Amino acid sequence: MQEPWDVPRTEEGRDKVIALLEEYRAAGQDREAGICLSRLAYLIKHVGAPDGGHAFGESAKTGAEAVALLRKTGDKKELCRALRQAAVPFHANCEPLLAESLALAQEIGDMEEEAWTTFQMRRFGGGPDPMTERALDLFQQCGSLEGQASCFLVMGFRIGMHNPEMLQRSIDLFEQAGNSVEAERGRKFLEVALMPDDPNEPPITDEDIERFGQMFATDSCEDEDGGCGI
Repeated sequence: MQEPWDVPRTEEGRDKVIALLEEYRAAGQDREAGICLSRLAYLIKHVGAPDGGHAFGESAKTGAEAVALLRKTGDKKELCRALRQAAVPFHANCEPLLAESLALAQEIGDMEEEAWTTFQMRRFGGGPDPMTERALDLFQQCGSLEGQASCFLVMGFRIGMHNPEMLQRSIDLFEQAGNSVEAERGRKFLEVALMPDDPNEPPITDEDIERFGQMFATDSCEDEDGGCGI
């Protein structure tokens, strides 16, 4: 069933969730407000903060608010999701947040939530990525088209390992799922993947990836929350 906070990954979707959040807060509906905060954390991470703030930092703060609120409600499935959104790569508390999310998903027997948390545990950059492969297997078992599409997108656009066939599978699955926004995003990745390599461009190394990751680990939200997470 479509819920009011199930919106596209766009700025318009983000703004709709912000408006819903204020309504639920005013009505004292903690569970619904917590769910909106969790969805908002996800949207800020991907489309930016409404005030132009640091996307990952603002996402982590919003996710932490969602976790605190949902812990009071007893809704383990939504808490599982909120923990995932509060975990930002390269931050100190990322792994424990994801570990708790994974444990909750397994406790309640929700394979799709387990798959999404496993997917978020994937390796960033190039090289082997067993977590995405594990997530894909889980998504296939539970029949999540969008989950499978997300895995193929990541697997098809890894550093130094672009795979147009996997990217096209991702696009096709997003279209089957009715998600035209993500299908279009996949097409943009495919366009880049099909571009010829620049022989003058130096290859990206693991050290480059690590330095890039440190950009997320130095956001000011660590001072307030003791570390941030996606």
